[in-house]
Amino acid sequence: VTHSNTALFIATRSIQLLVMSNLSPQYVNDVANDFHTGTYLFHDNDIASFGNGQYGNMDATVTAVLLNQEARSPTLDTDATFGSACEPLIKMMHFFRAMELRTANDSLRELNLIHLDSKLGQEVYSAPSVFSSFLPEYRLVGPVMDKGLISPEFMILDAPIVINYVNALVSLPYYGLTYCAGGEGLG
Repeated sequence: VTHSNTALFIATRSIQLLVMSNLSPQYVNDVANDFHTGTYLFHDNDIASFGNGQYGNMDATVTAVLLNQEARSPTLDTDATFGSACEPLIKMMHFFRAMELRTANDSLRELNLIHLDSKLGQEVYSAPSVFSSFLPEYRLVGPVMDKGLISPEFMILDAPIVINYVNALVSLPYYGLTYCAGGEGLG
């Protein structure tokens, strides 16, 4: 869709989903420009070009999001406003991979992760919107809001969800994915 707001919208949402919640206008403009031109030029020791030069090229856009200096700068690691909270479901998948989750007989099967919305704040394939489980402009009440920052991922997190998540991480290594013997019951 060629519209004056399309490039800015795609740039803003892409940066929020892939890199950070609170983004600078310059970062958004750089990515929006690359979306509009369909080309991203990466300047390191050599120059590398991404995209095909057509409006809306996602290769150029995603590369611009991930390789932008604001996404890669090590000095931003010390900035408390840099980054974003990881969605609970993604965190759980990271945990499964870190623990090298396997079935008892090492056979291939899918996990049946049901009723997670009450346990983790998210359900697989059940986001209330096509964009996400939370509003991209959500502001957490308190110091985050007072500083004018946004924290979209915290829209689905509250005290019971955080406690359930910590309990899940503690009980999964001991009881696995089961409803029995005090297991978390994610399976």
